Amino acid sequence: MIHDIYSSLLEEAQYHAVNPLIFIVLYLVTWPMVWHSWYVLVRAHAKGDSKGFRRGVWYNRIATFTPYLYVLFFGINFPIWLVPSSIAVMLILAAMFRFRLGSGLLEKMTEKVGSVRKMFTRLRTLCARRHIDSE
Repeated sequence: MIHDIYSSLLEEAQYHAVNPLIFIVLYLVTWPMVWHSWYVLVRAHAKGDSKGFRRGVWYNRIATFTPYLYVLFFGINFPIWLVPSSIAVMLILAAMFRFRLGSGLLEKMTEKVGSVRKMFTRLRTLCARRHIDSE
Protein backbone atom coordinates (compact mmCIF):
# COMPACT_ATOMS: atom_id res chain seq x y z
CA MET A 1 0.00 0.00 0.00
CA ILE A 2 2.75 2.47 0.93
CA HIS A 3 4.62 1.44 -2.21
CA ASP A 4 1.50 2.23 -4.28
CA ILE A 5 1.16 5.68 -2.71
CA TYR A 6 4.85 6.37 -3.28
CA SER A 7 4.62 5.16 -6.89
CA SER A 8 1.60 7.33 -7.66
CA LEU A 9 3.28 10.40 -6.14
CA LEU A 10 6.46 9.64 -8.09
CA GLU A 11 4.48 9.35 -11.33
CA GLU A 12 2.69 12.63 -10.55
CA ALA A 13 6.01 14.39 -9.95
CA GLN A 14 7.53 12.96 -13.14
CA TYR A 15 4.47 13.99 -15.17
CA HIS A 16 4.84 17.57 -13.98
CA ALA A 17 8.65 17.47 -14.44
CA VAL A 18 9.49 18.57 -10.91
CA ASN A 19 11.94 17.16 -8.42
CA PRO A 20 10.16 14.05 -7.08
CA LEU A 21 11.83 14.29 -3.68
CA ILE A 22 10.62 17.86 -3.07
CA PHE A 23 7.10 17.08 -4.32
CA ILE A 24 6.79 13.94 -2.18
CA VAL A 25 8.20 15.67 0.92
CA LEU A 26 5.81 18.60 0.45
CA TYR A 27 2.91 16.21 -0.01
CA LEU A 28 3.80 14.10 3.04
CA VAL A 29 4.46 17.14 5.25
CA THR A 30 1.17 18.81 4.34
CA TRP A 31 -0.92 15.63 4.61
CA PRO A 32 -1.13 15.71 8.46
CA MET A 33 -1.72 19.46 8.25
CA VAL A 34 -4.79 18.86 6.06
CA TRP A 35 -6.23 16.43 8.61
CA HIS A 36 -5.45 18.84 11.45
CA SER A 37 -7.18 21.63 9.55
CA TRP A 38 -10.33 19.48 9.37
CA TYR A 39 -10.12 19.08 13.15
CA VAL A 40 -9.82 22.87 13.51
CA LEU A 41 -12.83 23.35 11.22
CA VAL A 42 -15.03 20.89 13.11
CA ARG A 43 -14.00 22.29 16.51
CA ALA A 44 -14.66 25.89 15.41
CA HIS A 45 -18.03 24.89 13.97
CA ALA A 46 -19.01 23.09 17.18
CA LYS A 47 -18.07 26.13 19.26
CA GLY A 48 -19.76 28.53 16.85
CA ASP A 49 -16.46 30.38 16.40
CA SER A 50 -16.74 32.06 12.99
CA LYS A 51 -13.24 33.58 13.19
CA GLY A 52 -11.70 30.19 14.00
CA PHE A 53 -13.74 28.61 11.21
CA ARG A 54 -12.41 31.13 8.70
CA ARG A 55 -8.87 30.47 9.88
CA GLY A 56 -9.49 26.73 9.54
CA VAL A 57 -10.72 27.13 5.97
CA TRP A 58 -7.64 29.09 4.95
CA TYR A 59 -5.38 26.66 6.81
CA ASN A 60 -7.03 23.79 4.93
CA ARG A 61 -6.70 25.46 1.53
CA ILE A 62 -3.03 26.37 2.04
CA ALA A 63 -2.14 22.90 3.31
CA THR A 64 -4.00 21.24 0.43
CA PHE A 65 -2.58 23.39 -2.37
CA THR A 66 1.07 23.71 -1.22
CA PRO A 67 2.47 20.75 -3.22
CA TYR A 68 0.56 21.91 -6.29
CA LEU A 69 1.76 25.50 -5.91
CA TYR A 70 5.26 24.07 -6.18
CA VAL A 71 4.21 22.36 -9.42
CA LEU A 72 2.56 25.56 -10.65
CA PHE A 73 5.73 27.63 -10.19
CA PHE A 74 8.42 25.10 -11.08
CA GLY A 75 6.78 22.40 -13.20
CA ILE A 76 5.11 21.85 -16.55
CA ASN A 77 1.86 20.19 -17.68
CA PHE A 78 -0.15 22.05 -15.06
CA PRO A 79 -3.70 22.71 -16.24
CA ILE A 80 -4.05 26.46 -16.68
CA TRP A 81 -7.80 26.40 -15.96
CA LEU A 82 -7.21 24.97 -12.46
CA VAL A 83 -5.97 28.20 -10.87
CA PRO A 84 -8.85 30.52 -11.87
CA SER A 85 -11.45 27.82 -11.27
CA SER A 86 -10.04 27.11 -7.78
CA ILE A 87 -10.09 30.81 -6.94
CA ALA A 88 -13.66 31.10 -8.27
CA VAL A 89 -14.85 28.15 -6.20
CA MET A 90 -13.23 29.56 -3.05
CA LEU A 91 -14.81 32.98 -3.64
CA ILE A 92 -18.24 31.45 -4.29
CA LEU A 93 -18.03 29.33 -1.14
CA ALA A 94 -16.83 32.33 0.89
CA ALA A 95 -19.79 34.37 -0.38
CA MET A 96 -22.17 31.53 0.46
CA PHE A 97 -20.86 31.42 4.04
CA ARG A 98 -20.75 35.21 4.36
CA PHE A 99 -24.29 35.83 3.17
CA ARG A 100 -25.69 32.55 4.55
CA LEU A 101 -26.93 31.47 1.12
CA GLY A 102 -26.85 27.82 2.13
CA SER A 103 -28.84 28.21 5.37
CA GLY A 104 -31.52 25.58 5.55
CA LEU A 105 -29.91 23.59 2.76
CA LEU A 106 -28.74 20.83 5.09
CA GLU A 107 -32.23 20.46 6.56
CA LYS A 108 -33.76 20.25 3.08
CA MET A 109 -31.22 17.61 2.05
CA THR A 110 -31.92 15.65 5.25
CA GLU A 111 -35.66 15.74 4.51
CA LYS A 112 -35.05 14.49 0.97
CA VAL A 113 -32.80 11.67 2.18
CA GLY A 114 -35.41 10.74 4.80
CA SER A 115 -38.20 10.59 2.21
CA VAL A 116 -36.05 8.48 -0.14
CA ARG A 117 -35.17 6.17 2.76
CA LYS A 118 -38.88 5.77 3.61
CA MET A 119 -39.64 4.98 -0.03
CA PHE A 120 -36.98 2.25 -0.15
CA THR A 121 -38.12 0.87 3.20
CA ARG A 122 -41.68 0.59 1.91
CA LEU A 123 -40.41 -0.98 -1.30
CA ARG A 124 -38.33 -3.51 0.62
CA THR A 125 -41.33 -4.37 2.82
CA LEU A 126 -43.52 -4.90 -0.24
CA CYS A 127 -40.90 -7.11 -1.87
CA ALA A 128 -40.54 -9.13 1.31
CA ARG A 129 -44.33 -9.60 1.54
CA ARG A 130 -44.50 -10.73 -2.09
CA HIS A 131 -41.63 -13.12 -1.48
CA ILE A 132 -43.42 -14.58 1.58
CA ASP A 133 -46.73 -14.79 -0.31
CA SER A 134 -45.11 -16.56 -3.25
CA GLU A 135 -43.65 -19.30 -1.05
